[in-house]
Amino acid sequence: MPTIVLAIDAYSQLEQLLPAALLLASGQNALLLGVFAQDSRLLQGAALPCTQEIGANSAACFPLTAETMENRVRRIAEDMRRRLAMAAERRKLPWEFQLCYGSISQITTETTADAVLPGWSGHLWISGSHPGPPTRSSAARAAIAVVDDGSLSAAQAVEAARRLTAAAGLPELVILEMDSVPVPGLTGSARSSVGRPPEVRIRVDSPDQLMRHLRVLCPTLMLLGRDQPLASDSRLRKELFLLKCPLALLSATW
Repeated sequence: MPTIVLAIDAYSQLEQLLPAALLLASGQNALLLGVFAQDSRLLQGAALPCTQEIGANSAACFPLTAETMENRVRRIAEDMRRRLAMAAERRKLPWEFQLCYGSISQITTETTADAVLPGWSGHLWISGSHPGPPTRSSAARAAIAVVDDGSLSAAQAVEAARRLTAAAGLPELVILEMDSVPVPGLTGSARSSVGRPPEVRIRVDSPDQLMRHLRVLCPTLMLLGRDQPLASDSRLRKELFLLKCPLALLSATW
């Protein structure tokens, strides 16, 4: 039985990840495993004697303790566990939920699951401005997008995307072709073969151009092989978060 890990923390948008996990499970009896990361640094910060919280409405300061912070985080985790259970049981899929100390990036790196959907981590805000609330374009495309960079990991992701597109009954598959030889311009062509939905192939010659195409396409889900370089690109994850497009990282066993 394949396992789909939802790597989440208190900042994650579970409403984005759950539909993507159910889409990924189309046509198979996959285990949905929610892994909630409790950041020990957050609790350590709350334990400092100088730490206070400021009321959103009153702007008054209140004492903040590690116990208070941990209780809040656990309430968020319990709410996410409940929503995961409801979604999985509606689809008659097995599910589990775990708490761990660490971060989303650690879960994503260390898991041996067949697929992982990393949630947006609040700690990415530290390296730049807060991305703001995610938005979904009215021109959003009901399609799976996959990046083909010529690697074996990418080839496996493309084949997985083909199977998933057919199993989920989606109208098309978008393949963004990016390799080491820059090809100027854009060539978009739709083609199909027997038993497969149409494939739209778009040639991109840089990460910046890839981002621009994603903003136009707004796909339902993006698939990458876990060994592809883009799998660890924080800028790509931020862009996908803003587009409300979950990212699924697939292992060779998927």
